[in-house]
Amino acid sequence: MPVKYFSGGEIELKDSGENGIVGTITLYASAFDNVDSDGDKIIKGAFKRTIKERGPGGTNQILHLLHHDTDRIVGKPESLKEDDFGLLAVVPVPDTTLGTDTYKLYKHGIYNEHSIGYKTIDSEQEVTKGVTVNILKELKLWEISTVPWGANPLTRVVGIKSENKTEQLDEIALRLDKINKAITDNHFCEKTMNLLQIEIQLLSDAIKSIEAEPAEPVTMQEPFDPISFLKAYDLGLNIIKHFNFE
Repeated sequence: MPVKYFSGGEIELKDSGENGIVGTITLYASAFDNVDSDGDKIIKGAFKRTIKERGPGGTNQILHLLHHDTDRIVGKPESLKEDDFGLLAVVPVPDTTLGTDTYKLYKHGIYNEHSIGYKTIDSEQEVTKGVTVNILKELKLWEISTVPWGANPLTRVVGIKSENKTEQLDEIALRLDKINKAITDNHFCEKTMNLLQIEIQLLSDAIKSIEAEPAEPVTMQEPFDPISFLKAYDLGLNIIKHFNFE
């Protein structure tokens, strides 16, 4: 099952007072007219038929999963529609252990990226200035997923977007701080803690990888700040030790 990752778009969270629903997440699962690293571009209208047939108004078979894992169902969209930006989904999250943990991690800003699982029904190739782009005209949507970070080979380690060492380390330190706060403020189930443990380890490995890169010319505009490295590295180690992740 092909997977497309999407990082971006606004996410709206609404706590719920309804019995059995912890909250509602409004998110973009995909964006239109954006050429990804595989050379694919989804166009508006690609989801029209699948929404009608498989969406909330049809057979209601489209799921919201965690990490594309059918054993980890976050919920089912109560609304799926295309707008000029992309595929917009509104998902009420049931008050299950997984649902509650996932919703809490959204509120802490740890989850903010998504992807879709689909089958290509209709596509064509378009060549512009020697570059071939696959135009995805119709897709059969199986699921949308919450992912820790979009798997895009054009980005840096674990989704770090900046090309500057100092900014990369600051991004990692910020994410580690969010994870630390989420763990401190909430009680998560074992599976969620395992996922957070994996991410902490990946972030710690990313720090080592960034530090091991060949030194870049230092300029007055982009000096390398060793304090950023120590801040991020120490924070990662402290989280791992405090929560017995070693």
